[in-house]
Amino acid sequence: MSGRRSADSVIDGVIASDGEAYLSLRALAHYASLSVRTLRGYITAKRNPLPCYRPGGKVLVRRSEFDAWMRAFRDTPSREDRAREVKQIIDELCTDLQRPLTATRRSQRMPYPRPSARER
Repeated sequence: MSGRRSADSVIDGVIASDGEAYLSLRALAHYASLSVRTLRGYITAKRNPLPCYRPGGKVLVRRSEFDAWMRAFRDTPSREDRAREVKQIIDELCTDLQRPLTATRRSQRMPYPRPSARER
């Protein structure tokens, strides 16, 4: 390994230095299942750009920083989605409760046997 410190190692675009892994764009593309072009777009994005290092023009991304950056995009239900789900659950419960309550109310109104026509 000419030109590198002994603590560094390079394997398929991954540079490991002092326990930290730095990935080339090609290695990161393989790791993240994204294209190199997409990653370049994320690096140059105006809002929440992908953090990277450019030693000598080569783009490197620290794996731990990439993982942290990706966690910011974790898909969580929006407030509207949660409200819609709650409304749907409440509607289903109300619909389910109406059937048994209607039958129960009739039986509660007449806890005793109905009088026959002769008895009225």
